[in-house]
Amino acid sequence: MSEYQQIQQKYLKQAWERGIDVLEEALPAKCEGNCLHFKAFGEDCEFCPQEIKLSGQIPSGPEGVLTALYAIHAQNKPSPDAPAAIL
Repeated sequence: MSEYQQIQQKYLKQAWERGIDVLEEALPAKCEGNCLHFKAFGEDCEFCPQEIKLSGQIPSGPEGVLTALYAIHAQNKPSPDAPAAIL
């Protein structure tokens, strides 16, 4: 396991502590089984409690760490700094 993957595992655990319902709404993602599916880095991402896969491959570089960090910090409400929608 690479150093990136070790860090990724730590952040992955923290992300899943938020709960699947919160993650599904915040990412946003589609729940299938015990994994969430969404796009990350232009690839299909399978975000599971034990691992992250991008296009079916476990990332060995920083992409997995960044994906897990995103899941930890993604909010399920709009940022107050986000521009208002144009109606």
